[in-house]
Amino acid sequence: MAPSEPDKARRCRRLALGVGLLAVLVYLPALHDSFVNWDDPYYVYHNQAIRHLGLPLLRWALVDFHAGNWHPLTWLSHAGDYALWGLNSAGHHLTSILLHGINSLLTVLLACRLLAVAAAGQPDANHAAGPTTNRFTLVAAGVTGVLFAVHPLHVESVVWISERKDLLCALFFLLSLLAYLAAAPVEGEEAFSPVRRRYRRLSLFLFVLALASKPMAVSLPLVLLLLDYYPRRRLSGWPAVLVALREKWPFFLLGGGGVLVTLAAQRESLALNYRVPLGHRLLLACQSLIVYLGKLLLPVNLVPFYPYPQTITLLGWRYLLPVAAVAAITCYFLAWARRRPVWLALWGYYLLTLAPVLGIVQAGFQAMADRYAYLPSMGPFLGVGLGCAWLDRRLGGRPGRRAIVRLLAGLAGVAVILTLAWATVRQTGRWRNSLTLWNYVIDREPGRVPVAYFNRGEAHAEAGDLQAALADYDWAIRLLPGYAEAYRNRGLVLGRKGDYQGAIADYRRALDLRPDDAEVLMARAVACDRLGRFTSAMSDYSRAIALAPKLYQAYNNRALLYVRQGRLELALSDFSQAIALRPDSGSYRANRGRCYLSLGKTGKAAADFRAACDLGDGPACAEARRLGFGG
Repeated sequence: MAPSEPDKARRCRRLALGVGLLAVLVYLPALHDSFVNWDDPYYVYHNQAIRHLGLPLLRWALVDFHAGNWHPLTWLSHAGDYALWGLNSAGHHLTSILLHGINSLLTVLLACRLLAVAAAGQPDANHAAGPTTNRFTLVAAGVTGVLFAVHPLHVESVVWISERKDLLCALFFLLSLLAYLAAAPVEGEEAFSPVRRRYRRLSLFLFVLALASKPMAVSLPLVLLLLDYYPRRRLSGWPAVLVALREKWPFFLLGGGGVLVTLAAQRESLALNYRVPLGHRLLLACQSLIVYLGKLLLPVNLVPFYPYPQTITLLGWRYLLPVAAVAAITCYFLAWARRRPVWLALWGYYLLTLAPVLGIVQAGFQAMADRYAYLPSMGPFLGVGLGCAWLDRRLGGRPGRRAIVRLLAGLAGVAVILTLAWATVRQTGRWRNSLTLWNYVIDREPGRVPVAYFNRGEAHAEAGDLQAALADYDWAIRLLPGYAEAYRNRGLVLGRKGDYQGAIADYRRALDLRPDDAEVLMARAVACDRLGRFTSAMSDYSRAIALAPKLYQAYNNRALLYVRQGRLELALSDFSQAIALRPDSGSYRANRGRCYLSLGKTGKAAADFRAACDLGDGPACAEARRLGFGG
């Protein structure tokens, strides 16, 4: 007896829960990974804005283009993690792992729903991948979900804490698709019944949340139109197309707004790279479409940073063949669209969801990134799932051999899953810390990724290996002579080694490239101060503050210089400004306390020392006890 619809839904839910748990188990080793120095400082451990929950955080998340992005929901997510875990990286990883588990669960539910809608709309085998029986659905949805859960191409999205935006965007994107499919009227029901209207509004609201997580969600309105084509089969003529477009005008309006905000954020951060000709970007986009497919089928040579190629030409086979392949695949699926619309729909989903990150509007200097395939991968995975379900039905055709054939097929499937899970765990280990990450990138792409040498140099400097840091910064500058940040960091390391003249020379080069870099001005001021060039130091501190009024270190440093010059009232004003911008700094309060002591204001000095002690500043506590202020 065929299972009832509630039984089918129950089995899909159980399958989805199992796949979600599998995803969590595979990624548990990531709990041992630490933060890395690639965006994590800006997103989490140096980001003061996420340290306190409340209206100021919400206001900042909504209006600030911090780190060249607008994704307020992602900032709130990081703030929630900080409130729960502080700077314990395991807690931040746990949140990402759980989100991936939920996304894997939703992938199974969405696949089940899509197959159910396809079967209800057109049960004829000529119009789908075959009759969607309960077993067919479970096999197809299960394979899709398991591939999504354990595929190593997704490691970057799950294990890199700064890519929380990928997971949140996918979560609300998938939920929006499910809500939209739930809004489709069933037979005998009015198309615009109150229940369906509510689902449609819910889909729109979830789309807003997806956009507020990552602007890659802008493709969702077009994906909804794709669902109208198949499996809903609504686009039977131009009148139907116009109706579908009219229904979705709020989605397109919000998506357009998301595009404008994103372009503004990227432009403000200087991330947009317009130096690459449009023709070259289109060629690279076609190549990326094929390379992503190749890595989905055979996930080898996965690198966190794929450098932009130095030469791009249509005459080279590396670009000509992908263009031909994309055109051939598209033409083939168009030719079969009437008999097998599912394949055109899956290919269309893959193209549409990848389009925002194919580099046609180039941001940054990477050619592609594994994380960009997180959401688009569901299309090819569902295609593999349909193929496995079709094969399962064919192999089980004869009762005499059904059990043994399905057992062998099952063992082969388990072997593939274990292999992918092993590759995922191995790739996760490459994100253990900054040094393991950048060593891996440099081993894979030696002499091609300046940012890898730069970031490894930062990791060496943080670990106290200044000579190794200098060597890496030298490499970064050699590969990219206009690398202002590398000159700045090399100057900082030279300053730590006591070579202030060399540091000032590097700061000068950095400022030649970026004259308005307030942090470089502040660093040069420190070096000048060490050499006794107080006038130059004061000038650089003041200019840095004028350029970046929230640069609290510059206020504190200038105040210390004022103290040495005996200008205590000016020093007091700067110390107070530094404390207002960084109220959790015990050392700044202790500095102001010493200034109050010099002015004879003992009561205020005592209050500052006690506050510094409460904030955990050990030297301030000892000094407070010595002065008789408690602590």
